[in-house]
Order: sequence, then structure tokens, then C-alpha cells
Amino acid sequence: MERNGLKISKNRLLLNLIFIYIISLGIWDSLTNIFIPNNIRIVLCGFSLFVLLFMTKWTKRMSPLPCDILFILSILVYCINNYYIEINNSFGYLRYFLLFALLFIGRTIYNFPNRIVKLYTYMSLIHVFATIWLKFDAYSYKNIIVKMFDAKRQSLLLAHYAHGWISGLANHYSSNGMYLATTILLLFSYILFSDSNRRKKQFKLLFCLAFLALLFTGKRAHMIFSVMAMLLVYYIYSANKKHGRFFKILTIVIGVIGFFYIGYSLFPNLFSFIGRFYETAEDGDVTQGRLTTWTAVMSVFRTSPLFGIGWMRFSTLAEGFGVTSNAHNVYIQLLCETGIVGFTVFVAMFVSMFAISVYLFSKMRTGRVELPDEEQKNMAFSIGMQLFFLLYCFSGNPLYDAPMFVPYFLSLGITTYYWCLVRTLNNTEDIT
Repeated sequence: MERNGLKISKNRLLLNLIFIYIISLGIWDSLTNIFIPNNIRIVLCGFSLFVLLFMTKWTKRMSPLPCDILFILSILVYCINNYYIEINNSFGYLRYFLLFALLFIGRTIYNFPNRIVKLYTYMSLIHVFATIWLKFDAYSYKNIIVKMFDAKRQSLLLAHYAHGWISGLANHYSSNGMYLATTILLLFSYILFSDSNRRKKQFKLLFCLAFLALLFTGKRAHMIFSVMAMLLVYYIYSANKKHGRFFKILTIVIGVIGFFYIGYSLFPNLFSFIGRFYETAEDGDVTQGRLTTWTAVMSVFRTSPLFGIGWMRFSTLAEGFGVTSNAHNVYIQLLCETGIVGFTVFVAMFVSMFAISVYLFSKMRTGRVELPDEEQKNMAFSIGMQLFFLLYCFSGNPLYDAPMFVPYFLSLGITTYYWCLVRTLNNTEDIT
């Protein structure tokens, strides 16, 4: 018995270490890219993938789900004519495979969603505290943090800092915005389902700090999309109290708009993300050059509309157009690089997984599926993360930026876990 218990304990420890590594791919990517050599990162990624496959046991939860065909097709689209293979970027290639594998393997791992959400929350808080600290400690930022990056990156970070856009420990203030937006969604799910007033107050305090840190980045999309994601989560959360919930949400929306307006009027530097709308409007381009990029991407799309030019291959042509290497619109970039076929596969995966997530969470909230609050909290995060991702796809590169695609794929894994959990008990409503 002791040997068996020790074996289980070792397996759990190994799994938790792998989860920490996978989460670090998203939440600490700016730092791991600096301090961990590429060869070591390839070994760690490959080892994690091997261990997960080796430890997987075939159970009822591994029986195929309808969404699995979309996952497999997405993998195939990703593999065909992938630029990472041509340039021998093994780490970039393996990273996606590891996350795709977790969509299948995660559903067989005991308590998978709780482990992921808890670890991600704890690990992401470092960016909250670092952002607030470095906002007021310019000396440490300029002489310690910035010095960790190469000369070109240092100039960019210092320019951002001079504008008041705080990058914290990240290599760009946009990356920091992604870290903090994910943290906000995690903390919001904890607030909704905290089991005691004391814990709720603790998470509310952390939430306020994370919200303040996100304001320090000056990011517009991250702030607006995270608020929209929380509003939807709260709307579904209130499904068990349908009477008046629409007007309650409407009141909250008006309150949020009023809060931002008053905040900008009193503290324009703190609410600088609002000021940036005015500045870009005065410059004549609210998209900050994105329209030019989108035009270039669509012109390339017309050269190979059915199957596209290949994953990440627009980056090889961007310089010729004088635009950024990514389109800052995932949907347009998917059209260009994977064609109509690949675009259809990925968008079908995005939309179908979001729809089933909303459906499952609604069933939990209305009592048709009985789950403890701890489990419902995980689904709340999954929905919030997915909606944030889908909205950000219109103006950013979340499918290609690790701080976004890592938590997104993990949120899909959370949904498939509960989908399988419900299905394995057939028509039984109590799945605790």
C-alpha cells in the first residue's frame, strides 16, 4: 500500500511539475526565452509531451467527442506547409503539439481543471505585483529589468515606459496586458464562487490590484475585452436568477462606462487607455496602421485562397509590404496562411467550443447538472478566457502569442474535461 501510495504521489508531483512548465510557456514566456537556452526548452517541451502520452490511460473519458474531429483537422492544418519546420523552429512547433495533446489527455487526468486554474492564478500574480512595483520604481526597471533584454528591445521598453505604458517583467507592454487580463479573469471566477466572505474579500483585493496593474499598461483592447468577458460570465452565472438579470447587466454596463468616464476626467494619466482613443482619432487612424497591414494580408490571400501560403509564412513577406510580421487580426491571417479550408476549420473549432462551454455552464447554473462551486469556477474562467480570445482575435495576434494561446488552449481543455465528465455518467444529472 505504501509503495502504491508513493507511486501515486510521485505521479501527481510529476504531473504538477509538467503543468507548471506548460503554464510558464504562457505566463513567463518573456523570462524563459531569456534564461532558458533553446535546446533546453525543446527538451523540456518534448519530455512533457512524452510523459503526458506515457501516463495516459484509456478510459471512458477518452472516448471521442464531436469536437475531436475539429481538433485533429486543426492539427493537420497547422502541420501543412508550416514555416516553423522550414526554419527548424522545433520549440515553436512542439509547443502547439503539447497544447493540442492536452486537449485529449487533460480529460483523463484527475482534477485537471482545478490544478490548472489554481496554479495559473498563483503564477500569474507575480505580474500584478511586479507591474505596480515597477510603475513607481523607475530605477529598478531601467537598471535591472530592462537590462535583461537585447539592445533593440531595451530601447522599445524605455520608450514605452516614458509614455507611461508599463511592461513589467514582459518584453512588451502588450504581453504584460495579456498576462494581467488573464489574471483578472481568473480572479473574477474566484470572486463569483468563493466559499467564504474572507476568501471573497481577499480575491476582491487581488482583483483590484490586477485591474490597477492593467490600467498601468495603457492597453485598450485588453481592458475593454476583459470587461466584456466578465459581463458575459456574470450574465450566465445569473442564469439561476433570470428575473431582471438583463436590466441588472445593463445597469452594470452603464456603471462601468460611468466609472471609466469619471476616472478619465479625474485621473487622465491612470486611465490613459481612453486617451489613446482620442489621440489615434486625431491622427486619423484609430487602428494604428492595422488597415494597411490587413490590406497587404488580403492581397497575399488572393494568391492562394483555398489552402493559403502556410502557417506563419506571412512574416516572410511582411517586410516587402512595410508592415508588421503578424496581421493583428487572427481571422484575416488564418485566411491568408491556411486559406478558406484552414480558416473554416479553426473558426469552427473556436465557435463550437465556445458554444458548448456556454451550454455546460448554463446547465450548471440552472441545476440541470450539479457540480460544486469549485468546479463551476473553472468553467467560468474557461468561458471568460475564450470570449476574450475571440474578441482579441479581431485586433491582436492571440493565436500566435504564447501569453494568449496557452491559457486559451487550457480553457478548451477545461471544457472538454467537464463535457466528458457529464457524458460518462450518461443521463445522470448529479455528476459530483
